[in-house]
Amino acid sequence: QLIMNNTGRNLEIGSHDVKNKVNEFQFLNEKLDVLDCKYSTEDDEEKLETGLLETLSLISSFPKALSSLSCLWKILNGENLTAGRKVPETAPPEKGLRVIAKIVRRLSCFNIHSCAAQAIAFSADDHLYDVFRAYCLLLCGWSLQKCSPQPRQWKRSQSILCETIRLYQDFRQRDFEIKLWFNCISESCLKLKSQLPEEALHVGISASLAGTTFSLLADHPNEVENCLKFMISFMKCEDILHHFKEVNSEILSHEQISVKSSTRNDLYWWITTALKDDSVCFMDTSWNEKGVAIFASACWSEKIINGAEISPDQSWSLFSPHVPPLLMENELREIGLTLLENVLLKVPPNSLLKSSATNAINLIQLLSNFLIDSSYKRDAENVTCFSNIIQKIVTRFNPATQVDIICDLVKNCPYHGLEPWLLGLLRYAIGENAPLDMMWIYFRDVYVDEMMKYVDEDSALEKIDQFFINIEHYIVIVNIIRNFVLQENSWPKMLLRKNFEQIFGVINDKIGTWETKDVEKPAEYHRIFLLQLALSLLLEQAECK
Repeated sequence: QLIMNNTGRNLEIGSHDVKNKVNEFQFLNEKLDVLDCKYSTEDDEEKLETGLLETLSLISSFPKALSSLSCLWKILNGENLTAGRKVPETAPPEKGLRVIAKIVRRLSCFNIHSCAAQAIAFSADDHLYDVFRAYCLLLCGWSLQKCSPQPRQWKRSQSILCETIRLYQDFRQRDFEIKLWFNCISESCLKLKSQLPEEALHVGISASLAGTTFSLLADHPNEVENCLKFMISFMKCEDILHHFKEVNSEILSHEQISVKSSTRNDLYWWITTALKDDSVCFMDTSWNEKGVAIFASACWSEKIINGAEISPDQSWSLFSPHVPPLLMENELREIGLTLLENVLLKVPPNSLLKSSATNAINLIQLLSNFLIDSSYKRDAENVTCFSNIIQKIVTRFNPATQVDIICDLVKNCPYHGLEPWLLGLLRYAIGENAPLDMMWIYFRDVYVDEMMKYVDEDSALEKIDQFFINIEHYIVIVNIIRNFVLQENSWPKMLLRKNFEQIFGVINDKIGTWETKDVEKPAEYHRIFLLQLALSLLLEQAECK
């Protein structure tokens, strides 16, 4: 506690805005000289730990202390500092960094880690201590490099590895977090992990290393190159790709999750279930959805997946779940659309099966929101873009699945005006020997039967206002049936032709009444002429066949 109090006093020296800064820095340098003499020959571990904390507190007192983090790392690893490098006047002097190096080289890896970790834990939650904690974290990372797991003590080594990751995770959201992770801590974690025996929690540690990296990437998308380099260095790319689909827990039901959660050798268990497990010092093993999505896009754009020869179905299954997180961020939307377009180019029309439909439905619902928003803003370019992408997604599935997807979308569509356009996409399902029975049944049960309800016993059209609510829907299905008759030279078996003839006759009578008698017409009554024309063309085409 005395050391931490002293640390606080030292840190305050560098924070006060007073005129005589030169004297303050001179005072700090003199104290570093004293500590160098005091601990240069010391062998008592407890005193060395005290000296380490005192020196760290002094180093952290300099306003430009962060600029020397990488220098300390180089010194600890025996690297030469760049000759003639320019050091800010308010940065810690090199001799102070070498004092730290002298001390830690006479301490065991466990003592270094314990001292630094406890200093982080007991330091006040104040911005004054951010730099101090950064130096402590760097020492935690370096202690892992010094660690050589013994057969009977490997769990202790595993423990300080996991605790280092957790300490970094708790410390995140600082400006210098990126360099500290990629340049110092992550590589040390990998080195120690590679020395742990087979029975160690390798999968949990890998999940946490990847998860921490993805979280950083979510906050700093421009660091994707560092992320790719690191991820590929410790985990085969195809192993990560294998779990891309499963990161989005929304895709899987709770029953499926519980079944997959039975073993700690399963990466999926750590990503979705373990979260903060006591066996790994409560480090976070979950994966950030946005970060994974950025990484997935980079894997595709950098052609990392080419060697794996991923099939079209696998391309869709692995990458499509990661498009929505990108689309939800304005600054990443272009990346998401590019990834989606590339995946769709790899997937042939009519090739995907029903097992992949959930991804498509969720994605189309999101794209539909953007489509409607663009329509309200009269943004014709984006309206065309989003409508074309939705069409491409639907047509990548086999005809039967296209019907299932559209039926689900129309049923749950919050925009009534969008429903006819979605129904119109079913025209792409029509093809040679396409199994369309479910589509005709859907048309019959939902729309044809509904139209017939508006025909009274005297074969007159009633409840005109209600009939007009879905009149665009009726026009669309009539046109789709006509397309089928044109292509297949036959009438759909599930639909009764006489129903359409009756509706056509009733509509003709109603139009005749409006034109010959002085009666009130419904608002936008002219829309019925479009349905009349569609029915006329359908029945005319049917007569020709």
